[in-house]
Amino acid sequence: MRISRLLVLCALSGALGGCVYYNTFFHARKAYNEAEEQQTKAHALVATGSMAQKYSEAIKKASKVLQNHPKSKYADDALLLIGKAFYHTGEYARAKEKFVELASVFRESPLVGESRYYLGMSEYYLGFPERARTILDEVAQKGKNQELRDRARFMIARIPFEEERYEDALPGLRAYLSGDPMSERALLADSMIAVCYWELEQYDSARAAYGRLEAAAGDPVLKYHALYRRSECAYRAGRFEQGKAEFRKLAGDDKYFEQKPLLEYQVASGLLAVDSVTTAVEILKRVTRDYPATEAAARSYFALGEIYEERGDSLKVAQEYFREAGKAWTRDPELAAATVQRSTQIAQLLALKGSISGEDSTSFAASHFLLGELYLRQLNEPDSALEQFRLVVDDFSESEYAPPAFLNIAEASLAKGADSAFARAMWRTLVDRYPQGEAAMWARPRVGLPVPDDISTSDVLLMHAAEHMLLDQENPDSALTLYRRLIERFPDSRYGAKALFAQAWILEHHFPRADSSVYFAYRAVADQYGGTAYGRAARDLMNPPVRPGRQIAGPGQENARTDTSYTDTSAVKTTIAQTQDTTVLAPEPLQRGPFEYPAIPGFTWRDKLEVVFLIRINDRGEVESDLELVSSSGHREIDEQAKLAVQQTRFDPVKLDPFLTVTRQRYKYVLIINPPTAPGNPFDTYQDPFGTGEQN
Repeated sequence: MRISRLLVLCALSGALGGCVYYNTFFHARKAYNEAEEQQTKAHALVATGSMAQKYSEAIKKASKVLQNHPKSKYADDALLLIGKAFYHTGEYARAKEKFVELASVFRESPLVGESRYYLGMSEYYLGFPERARTILDEVAQKGKNQELRDRARFMIARIPFEEERYEDALPGLRAYLSGDPMSERALLADSMIAVCYWELEQYDSARAAYGRLEAAAGDPVLKYHALYRRSECAYRAGRFEQGKAEFRKLAGDDKYFEQKPLLEYQVASGLLAVDSVTTAVEILKRVTRDYPATEAAARSYFALGEIYEERGDSLKVAQEYFREAGKAWTRDPELAAATVQRSTQIAQLLALKGSISGEDSTSFAASHFLLGELYLRQLNEPDSALEQFRLVVDDFSESEYAPPAFLNIAEASLAKGADSAFARAMWRTLVDRYPQGEAAMWARPRVGLPVPDDISTSDVLLMHAAEHMLLDQENPDSALTLYRRLIERFPDSRYGAKALFAQAWILEHHFPRADSSVYFAYRAVADQYGGTAYGRAARDLMNPPVRPGRQIAGPGQENARTDTSYTDTSAVKTTIAQTQDTTVLAPEPLQRGPFEYPAIPGFTWRDKLEVVFLIRINDRGEVESDLELVSSSGHREIDEQAKLAVQQTRFDPVKLDPFLTVTRQRYKYVLIINPPTAPGNPFDTYQDPFGTGEQN
């Protein structure tokens, strides 16, 4: 029956061929609409899985219209659909090509306006915000479609917000809000304004914005979020009684029964802020008892740990509370890491305090020094740290811990905000009392004194001085001399491999020559220290396939061509996806950071998802903060949790490539994240969400 009706329609139109290409485009649009609907429900920025397959199907069918019927009336529709499908799957460069093609080939098409909007959005996601702003501003000013004009105006206001330029974002968001204060996007603009003020620590303005948001929000979840944040703003602004009263009111509202544990915790936080410690402790203990295995219980345990830790005489009780916090709720990676850290710190504190009971002066000095280090570097208590370091320099001035204690006194005083003159006085005292030590070599340039020539009596001092010349003074010539002196005078030094590698690296980067001197310098490292990380790095630098483009010229290669040419141009790979990735993979981590499975409305996690970062790893095995997301999971929430996990990941420094460490180059780190084994129950796989053998 359907076929008969279709034939009748085709006959009436007088074009059976037209019916064929319409039918093809109809199926393309159907596949596209289904994918778009799924993506909207999943709140996914980039389509993956079945959504991406639907978009791919739409692209194939629309492409047939362009190939077989390029002059049909659906050609511009097909071109726009292909561009939008590429856009929704994150292929912004290919999407851009289609939008540009539509505007140039079909200049009079009514779809040009929509293609211009998506062109602007593609430019933004390709990393060209200024181009995006120019195009979107044109759409906002001259576009014929009111909805597209509104979306363009909103995106123009949103760009600085997404770039975390909150001060710059506020004027545009306020202007957008004043233009259409009742629209759905206006509500989102108001929430962004509230976030801007919060991030700028303008809590009174943030509180007012959250108040407007609460009044305008029809969604009960958004309304509660606005009320909660509004009360938090009162705390941040120092109005603890006001915030406490508001949280108490929310806790007593039956509408927010499920949120009551966290609200009770917030009430206790307000009581602590006004020194009502006894009442706060009662509430915190009640939360842990009545609402076990919740975020509120974990935070309450953590707060109890801090309370008992401050008492000083209840460290074991505090440690137990921190441990309970870690057990109660493992889905917040930052909280989980903090509980482990605080529990470990107290264990160290107890051990060090226990060790200050013997009669050996060296043990006494070591214990006081390490206790000071713990207070300074982990507990962020510079006053307590100063007390320990002063004990070392006053009572154990002949011990090996006295010189570094002077350095730490200077550092702790600066951490307290003391005048830098005091720190310089400590450095000068250190140099005067302990002129030959490694600590003195570090302090000398900081008080305007040169590093003396007689440091050759120690490989430690030579290494320290060489690194100071290379990294701090940017004097590779002097550094090279010092490295050579170390190698010659201390052939069995533990720093031999590092010094020899550094010597080769300086030759390559600061004194390049057309002969094979650099090759032989790295070869010396590989031959003498082949089993070390420096030896392996040297072999890599001598082996072109490992790092294309970084070939060290060997004997007879001095005049060889350094470029690569292709005789068969058809074999050249032209797309980003096809180009060989030469970034070095990060080694297997020593300790993976915890990962929380985020709740994403409408999204069911069935397949493994891959997230790829470029990371720098310092010489302690820690991931530096400037990591870059290069391949998204398709879900902002998952990407954010993956980023938190990577930031807390630790690597074995021995397994790191010393060349990358010295030159601060980046590794590629791939996360392949398994779905939770049971919906809504991430605990089954929480301890190892990345699976086995799936993480590079």
